[in-house]
Amino acid sequence: MVGRVRVRVSSVRRADKSATTSVWVRLLMSEVHSLIMSFLNERKVQRMVVESYTFATLDKEKYMSLTTFRKSGDAVVTPVWFAESKGIIYVGTGVNAGKIKRIRHTERVTLVACTMSGKITGSEIEGKARVVGEPVEMSEAQAALSKKYGLTRSLYYFILNTISTIRRKPRMQEVYMAIESASVYAD
Repeated sequence: MVGRVRVRVSSVRRADKSATTSVWVRLLMSEVHSLIMSFLNERKVQRMVVESYTFATLDKEKYMSLTTFRKSGDAVVTPVWFAESKGIIYVGTGVNAGKIKRIRHTERVTLVACTMSGKITGSEIEGKARVVGEPVEMSEAQAALSKKYGLTRSLYYFILNTISTIRRKPRMQEVYMAIESASVYAD
């Protein structure tokens, strides 16, 4: 009976050693991973500093972080879909969206390339925004956004309108914003 206890104790000790070893290996791997990621992020930051962002370079991105400003001057950041056409960036949104209300008060906006969740990946660009009112420009904005996002955009609005129908709510009315570079107005 004493022999059995010793065997069990020694097997527990071996299990503890392997558990401790795996913890140390995991810690080492996480340190190596964080070092590699910090190195890559430094290179990315260096590349971003050298690269000058314009509307043309921004158009290569999939998402953009749009910053609008409240009457009090507080910034409100929103990741959005966008498309560039003839030097103007178009953004589609709901008629009653907060960004439309803020743009009607102050046309100053900033644009930055970002991920879907809003994580900044580029340099900031100043711009002046306005709500599109002319039917010709509205169709141009819709065409630019449809060309860039294609089926994804169509599917998104189909699902959104289906949910509205199920909930017996009116369909979302879309309005477009036109954003022009602030440097155009500086001259």
